[in-house]
Amino acid sequence: MLNVSHKTSKIEGNVALPISKSIANRLLVLNYVVGKTQPTEASNQDINTMQKAIDAIINNQTIDAGEAGTVLRFSLALAAASPHYEGKIIGHPRLFERPIDDLVDILTSLGAKIEKTDAAIIVKGQKLKGKELVLSNVESSQFISALMMIAPLIENDLTLTIQPNQNSMSYIDLTAQLMQQMGFEIRKKHNSWTIASAIAKTTDPPNIEKDWSAASYFFSLALAANTCDIFIEDLQLSSIQGDCIFIKKWIEDGVFNFKIKGNGILVVGVNKEKIPNWVDFKNQPDIALNFILAMAMNKLCFTATGLKTLNLKESPRLNILIKNLEKLNVQVVLMDDETIQIDAQHINFSPIIINSYNDHRIAMTFAHLGLKTTCQIEGEDSVKKSFPHYWEQLKQLNFDLQ
Repeated sequence: MLNVSHKTSKIEGNVALPISKSIANRLLVLNYVVGKTQPTEASNQDINTMQKAIDAIINNQTIDAGEAGTVLRFSLALAAASPHYEGKIIGHPRLFERPIDDLVDILTSLGAKIEKTDAAIIVKGQKLKGKELVLSNVESSQFISALMMIAPLIENDLTLTIQPNQNSMSYIDLTAQLMQQMGFEIRKKHNSWTIASAIAKTTDPPNIEKDWSAASYFFSLALAANTCDIFIEDLQLSSIQGDCIFIKKWIEDGVFNFKIKGNGILVVGVNKEKIPNWVDFKNQPDIALNFILAMAMNKLCFTATGLKTLNLKESPRLNILIKNLEKLNVQVVLMDDETIQIDAQHINFSPIIINSYNDHRIAMTFAHLGLKTTCQIEGEDSVKKSFPHYWEQLKQLNFDLQ
C-alpha cells in the first residue's frame, strides 16, 4: 500500500514520460508483417509482453498475453494469419472476460482456424483470404486495428466498412497513419478502409513518440491543483495520438495555459472557469478517469459521456469510478451505459483508501487525491503496465509517497 499526499497543492517540477505503448505495440506488429524483428524499447510491461508474443509466434511457441488486452487481440490476429504457427494463447483469467469473441468470428470468416476455451485460445495459422466486411457494434477498436495490420499478409485486398460512431476511432486513425508512414497501401472512402494485400514499399518504421496517455495525468493534475508549473519533457503538440487531440482542444478552448519550451511543454496554469460542463470521452477512453476525477475535485457539476467501454478494461473502471466518487460524497447519476451526471459541489476530502484492482489507470488517477488529502493506494505496482516510473514523477512534483 502506498500513502500519497502533498503539502501545498501547488505543483511544480519536471516530468519524463515513457514511449507511447499504442505506437510501440503497433510497430512491433507491423515490423513482423514486413519480416523485421527490430526490438523496441520495452519501457513498460505491455510493450515487453507484446515483444514476447511476437517472438512466440516466430518460434511457434505458446503466447502468454498476461493481462494485456492489446496483446491478446493483436497476437491472435497475427497468429491466425501466420501459416507456420500452431499453438495457443494464454493469459490472466480476467483477460478472457474481456471482448474477443467478435474478433474470433471475423477472423474465422476470413478462413482462420481458432478454438476458444475458458483459459486459452487455440490457433492453427492459415493463409487468410480478404474480402469486404461491414463492421457494426464492434466492442473494441483494437479488433479493427488488428485486421488492418494483418491485411498485407492475406490473399486479396481487405475492405473494412466501419460505423461512423465507432468507439475509440482515434486509435483506428493512428493505426492507418502508422501503416501509411511505413509505406503500406491504404485507401479510405467515406467510412471504408481498403488495405492492399502487399508488403510495404518502404519498411523504415516511424519514430516512437512519448505517450500522450501518460502525459494526460499531468494535465489533469494541473486541473486539480491550486497552481501549477509543470514541464513535460519531450512532448509535441504535433502528435498523431488521439489523447493529444483531446488535450489540444482544451488548450484551444483556453482551459490550459502553456508554453513551448525546448523539446517539451510547460503547463503554467488553468482557467478553471473555462472547464466544460459536458465532455465526450468516446475517442479517448483511457483519459476519462483522471479528467473526470480532476473536474470533480474542482467541485463542478458536469456530464461525462462516451464511457461505454470502461467496464471492459483491466477492471470494471466505470463501476469503480462511481464507487470511489460516492465515497467522496460526490453525487453520481448513471444516465445510461455510457453517460454519467456528476454533482461534486459537496465533495468531501477525507482520508481515503483506494483499491486499484490491479488496474494501472485506477492507481494513477486516484493518486490525484493526494493533492487534497491523504490517499492510500492498494496495488500501486500496477502502474508498471504502462508507466513504471509514475511514482518517481510524482516525487518530482513534491508529492510525499510513503
